[in-house]
Amino acid sequence: MAVKVFTVPETTSNRKRQQLDGFSAKEHGELISNFPCYLIGQLARNSNVPKESITGTEILSIAYSIIGEAVKAVGGRNILVECRNTEKLVKFYLDNGFDRVSQVPDENQAMIQMIRKINFGGYSGNK
Repeated sequence: MAVKVFTVPETTSNRKRQQLDGFSAKEHGELISNFPCYLIGQLARNSNVPKESITGTEILSIAYSIIGEAVKAVGGRNILVECRNTEKLVKFYLDNGFDRVSQVPDENQAMIQMIRKINFGGYSGNK
């Protein structure tokens, strides 16, 4: 896990910018285009661990717990994941409350950026 600045595409609506910021789409009259996020990177189960022993959603829940502790200490509003543009991965994150927000180029295959708002008052991992 890390903190990453997410830059929204120019075509992002003011409403979406306001949702990401939590207050406004603008700062000092300028559209807000950069948002700090907690980045979950390389979320996976070791291939030696049986699929039945822990699900992807359970792994994500552990990540939420860690992020929740960071939010208590320093705050934050959003969680960002970047994943390959495969149906299975995108569906997994959509099913776990993330919204698809943009696509970024990568060496071999484009990456999809997905954001999920952090629930204040403790992070439960619920949608």
